[in-house]
Amino acid sequence: MPDKLPTGACPPSYHERQFLLCCGLHATNAILQDHRFSRRDFERLSLEITQIDGASHKNFLGLGNYDANVIQRALQRSGYRLEWFDKRRPLSELELDLPAPSNKRDGQKATETAKTKGEEDAPVRPCVGLLVNVEYPRPALLRWMGFEGSHWYTLRRVDRRKDKVEDSPGKERVEDTGERDGDVSLKDHGVWMNFDSRFPSPVVIGSSPADVFAFLNKELQAKVESKELRNFTLIRVLPDLPSPQSESARSSADAIVVN
Repeated sequence: MPDKLPTGACPPSYHERQFLLCCGLHATNAILQDHRFSRRDFERLSLEITQIDGASHKNFLGLGNYDANVIQRALQRSGYRLEWFDKRRPLSELELDLPAPSNKRDGQKATETAKTKGEEDAPVRPCVGLLVNVEYPRPALLRWMGFEGSHWYTLRRVDRRKDKVEDSPGKERVEDTGERDGDVSLKDHGVWMNFDSRFPSPVVIGSSPADVFAFLNKELQAKVESKELRNFTLIRVLPDLPSPQSESARSSADAIVVN
């Protein structure tokens, strides 16, 4: 459990505080662990999508409230792909611990796992983090005005061995120590953390998938059942590793999400 993690289990990490309705922007930068995108970037991305489908993907007052289409486009252009989790399945089936093979033996196990799922040619993609969207009960008038009562935040695995370096006043980033999101080291040394922009700093969840499942059951499933939440969405964020279908996938890299 989180309260039994060893000293120093909470690694230095990049975190943004809530500004206006920009939680989707903050959640995206939390996945990337860097101030990769600005509010202006997200305004531009939302306009690009609107020019394609004619729909609005943000608050009409310019306060933020960016939807999943904008987040998806930003992360795809940063080398990640998104997978929506089917909530009809138990949360325990949410795959969080799929490291890329580090040796021949691990590679053989990964291949065997892929075969059982009918994905022999697909590379193993470790889960970098989760995008969580929660919907709170909100009067219809406020929802019509663009205040939908939804909130984005990120649950991410962070490597304990990364060192903090100063970036700019009031901000922190993590130094690149050569580890990558596809490395097994994230499984061996990582800590799952909650990067909710409403919090002053990230909160440790735990070091195992079981800790994440316990968090999700308490903060999402139980609150929907008690009517504290209207609904929730879970999205896995995965490195966009090359695959035999990569060329066809790239042609639809800016696909629009149909809600």
